[in-house]
Amino acid sequence: MSDNRAQRDFYLTHIFGPRKGKIQILNRNKQEVGFLKIKPFSKLYPLYFHDSYAAILTIREKPFSPTIYFEIYWGEEIVENQYVGNVKRKKSSSKIIYDFDDEQNNDTKRINSNFSGSKIWINKDLKIKKKGKHTFFIKIDPEIDDSRTIIYLAISSYFLMLYDLQNTI
Repeated sequence: MSDNRAQRDFYLTHIFGPRKGKIQILNRNKQEVGFLKIKPFSKLYPLYFHDSYAAILTIREKPFSPTIYFEIYWGEEIVENQYVGNVKRKKSSSKIIYDFDDEQNNDTKRINSNFSGSKIWINKDLKIKKKGKHTFFIKIDPEIDDSRTIIYLAISSYFLMLYDLQNTI
């Protein structure tokens, strides 16, 4: 990824399949640059980019958690020294709020959402907006580095999957 402003705007589209699905990551020109693989009954969601054969990042859902909680790791394997951080839902009556605990930067980012989940934002770093039935538009601050951009794309992809799941039940 270069620091080109246009490359910090993305579309996420949920593609459903008979036995699996994926969240497509599209650039501003709507060309696929990567995807989050979704396998039924799996709690692991690897993120791939087209220039790599192995997953660049993997999300692991925490099973049996009373609230939404997932961990993020670099690579395809769940290895402690590749741990990036976790996202957990905070209890709130009026808003949907998550915290992203970034272990690499010893930082916690507050992830806010409107009540329906169709708009999500992290300060000025990331803005997500629903654009269609299974599509989100992502705008990432051009000052954010490439590794953080990849992490934000993974988190956004997971949220799109959750949003579609909640709205199809």
